Amino acid sequence: MEQPAVGPVVEAVIDALGGSGSEAVAAYLDEETLLHMPGGSGFAGDFQGRDAICGLIDRMVEVSGGTLRFETACTTAREGGSVRLSGGVRGQRLARSLRMNASVEMTVTGGTIREAWLACSDQPVWDAFWA
Repeated sequence: MEQPAVGPVVEAVIDALGGSGSEAVAAYLDEETLLHMPGGSGFAGDFQGRDAICGLIDRMVEVSGGTLRFETACTTAREGGSVRLSGGVRGQRLARSLRMNASVEMTVTGGTIREAWLACSDQPVWDAFWA
């Protein structure tokens, strides 16, 4: 069975994390989608379902005053729906600046994100930014 193209899903994730908010990616999430956010900040944890994940994305955009940006430098897609977006994440919050390398890894099945992980190059800086 041939897998649907992951291109539209990738573009939606890039848009959502590029500052447009959760609306861009909501159509590619369902109640079984699981997002893992590592670290010790208030945004860390596992988020399951469209509402929880969209709420997280929108809170991150809001708390950063709309400055949060994920700038994709490389996209890798493998057979079976495994996708990795690598790039940089930037943002401003209060007197804090965020600037580091990051990646989003996800599994896409049937045009829906099944599971996703966010990884950043400096977890303590990431956590301090959101504290």
